[in-house]
Amino acid sequence: MAIKGVEFNGLFSIDGNGPNGQNTVHAQRMLEGTLSYEANTEDIEGHVDGNCVAQVLETLKTSETYTLSIGTRDIDSGFLELIMDERWAQSPGYDMAYIGTAAIDVATSTISSVELIPGLTIPDVQASIVTSSTLGLMRPLEVISTGTPTTEQVLLTPSAAAGGTGTLTFNPAIVSEGTAVKFSVARTQTVETLGFKADGVLLKNMSFFAELCMTSTERVYMRCRSMTKSGGFEFDLKGTGNATLEFKVKALPGFRRPVEFARLAY
Repeated sequence: MAIKGVEFNGLFSIDGNGPNGQNTVHAQRMLEGTLSYEANTEDIEGHVDGNCVAQVLETLKTSETYTLSIGTRDIDSGFLELIMDERWAQSPGYDMAYIGTAAIDVATSTISSVELIPGLTIPDVQASIVTSSTLGLMRPLEVISTGTPTTEQVLLTPSAAAGGTGTLTFNPAIVSEGTAVKFSVARTQTVETLGFKADGVLLKNMSFFAELCMTSTERVYMRCRSMTKSGGFEFDLKGTGNATLEFKVKALPGFRRPVEFARLAY
């Protein structure tokens, strides 16, 4: 008989920081999981009659450590909650950025964009031009709000009204067919954030429950009543490879061990 995988599983926040003080369950589509156990022991030594070399008389088990590792390829915003150990929080006025690439209009020496909204100031905008069509070398330009731009400057003209189009104007001497510009525009938006709000709701204590897929005619369940995330994390921003969460499983008062199994016949 063998374990084929996991039928279902749930990660729970058990700190009571959900709606109206309730615990919460979090999505976690587990691809791989490993439960590891480590026992620390201490040898008690002494001399036995007729032998002047100390012998091991007894071995004491001093501690046990259980670790649960969960891996997945399905990384969504819910999984990011578990990585960051906190819940998404509303953050009005969060500083965002629009980053775009465009070609300068040869006839007008400008780039037009609806992202150049009313009220933008010089610190809100950055622009760099491609100085070589073969090597793609970038050169940052100074942003100005009045006057005529030199070959090292770009003139910012925000749109006059919301929903309109603003412009970036360049010196005609640097404008050629297909000259590319990378520019960024600061913006503020009401979003949900992780790792930003000082009063964010933290996910400190978690629990785990799962049904194991067995090749035998039985149902086996696994429970970790209390655990905290240990170690760091790593995941590929291109979506290749697994992201892994590692938890140190803790024993609660009144329970003999931190990991429990239960079984039922089909």
